[in-house]
Amino acid sequence: MENKTHFKKLLNPLYMGSHDLELNKEYKVTFERIERDVEVIGEGGKKQKKPIAHFKGAGKPMILNATNMKMVAVVTGSKYIEDWIGKTVVIKVIQERTFGEMLDVVRVQNKQP
Repeated sequence: MENKTHFKKLLNPLYMGSHDLELNKEYKVTFERIERDVEVIGEGGKKQKKPIAHFKGAGKPMILNATNMKMVAVVTGSKYIEDWIGKTVVIKVIQERTFGEMLDVVRVQNKQP
């Protein structure tokens, strides 16, 4: 399977997604910086401004959605993104019902690394 290319790698290759990680494997990531209002082009060419997390040593940054930001606030004990820099969280690809179908999604886990 390593020799095959997941179609999602063609849609938004600049950002980390479920297609870049193994299902159910935990990854410890440490925030290096967070950018606000980065213009991201999604499926169908739709442009949106999103927060982007850059992790130390990670190849790709990750788009932060509301679900993951809420969990980062819980795990780090702070609702302020400036406090997240240097903090480590655990991310994991899980299957979750989203938009009416089961999808692989990256989620910040509610646990200390």
